[in-house]
Amino acid sequence: MIWIMVSERRLSDARTVDLGEDATMFGAKAINRHAALMNRMGEELGLDLNEALADGTLPVETWRGAVVRCTGCSDPEDCQRWLADHAETGAEEAPGYCRNRGLMESLRAVAARREGAEK
Repeated sequence: MIWIMVSERRLSDARTVDLGEDATMFGAKAINRHAALMNRMGEELGLDLNEALADGTLPVETWRGAVVRCTGCSDPEDCQRWLADHAETGAEEAPGYCRNRGLMESLRAVAARREGAEK
């Protein structure tokens, strides 16, 4: 799981990304909440966002921007319900209202091309 850390604290089992000034603007609680929603969205779509960050498919700056976009969502509770509804079955695409739907589609396309190349 990817966590946006807004302090010097590190988690041993998580990749950390410093959000810098954005953390001050949005607040640590909101940033971490939306980072968690983004992680779950990736999981439901069959994406490994940790791997994408590690291999450069998802640049850190893109991840930061995506989390900030997510904090602008007017109804994160609806997102939580959507995630709960898809927890067992997964999903082919992010919901239409997701501010990061295009990013998720791009990451899925890259993953599909890689999977096809490995066969």
